[in-house]
Amino acid sequence: NLNAIGLGLKAKEHIIVLTNTADMLMCTPYFLLMLTYGQRLFNKFLPPFCPPETAGKAPAPGESCDPEILDFNDYRGIFSRPVIIPLLGAVGISVIIFAVSFGVYSIVPKSFNMAALMLAITTLGIGASLVPRIRNIKMSFHLGQYIILIFCLVVGSLANLKAVLSAAPGIIIFTGIVVYGCLLIHVLLAAVFRIDTDTVIITSIAAVFSPPFVPVVATALKNREVIISGITTGILGWVIGNYLGIGVAYFLKGLFGG
Repeated sequence: NLNAIGLGLKAKEHIIVLTNTADMLMCTPYFLLMLTYGQRLFNKFLPPFCPPETAGKAPAPGESCDPEILDFNDYRGIFSRPVIIPLLGAVGISVIIFAVSFGVYSIVPKSFNMAALMLAITTLGIGASLVPRIRNIKMSFHLGQYIILIFCLVVGSLANLKAVLSAAPGIIIFTGIVVYGCLLIHVLLAAVFRIDTDTVIITSIAAVFSPPFVPVVATALKNREVIISGITTGILGWVIGNYLGIGVAYFLKGLFGG
């Protein structure tokens, strides 16, 4: 979302890199807290997690009632024939989505063209995900993550380090306020509505980081039952993030000028 919104707003490359760096610096202590002392800390003022009553018959021998955990870092088998051919189809669909979105980019006013491009890609991507045959393509998420890593490497190589260092303090402070301010609001609302500790932690991790971090934190919490809610929350964040980020940016531009 950060990179897509940055491109949509035509942010300079070094600003995108700096914001990613500030995000990493501010989020690392938060992530370590959630992995270690976070559960005990939040249990002081939030209710503990209570698993739902088990319904139905017990699982058969050799089966597990725990949700299946997808290892987002396991790329084994991605080049096997049953996987690579559908993935090539997914790439083809992505190219078509980009081509249609580029058509939108070409016809909207220049001041809004990049934002329109990103929102069009997001919207068409969501639409494609509603097709079961496309949604169920194996390892499409892994391929997307790999492409994102390449993108980050390219953007990082274009960074102006002098500009990054000169602009660093303000952006780092602002990022810290956003990250920990969101956490504070999240916890306060959870306390009001009596949301349990594990759900608060896992949904916060999914929102601030992304779904791949959910199984790791769920393991640290020793609670696999919150994995589904965490991954679902993270995916919803991905879906609405581009719309919300670009929308807020243009609202602030209209409010304050610029």
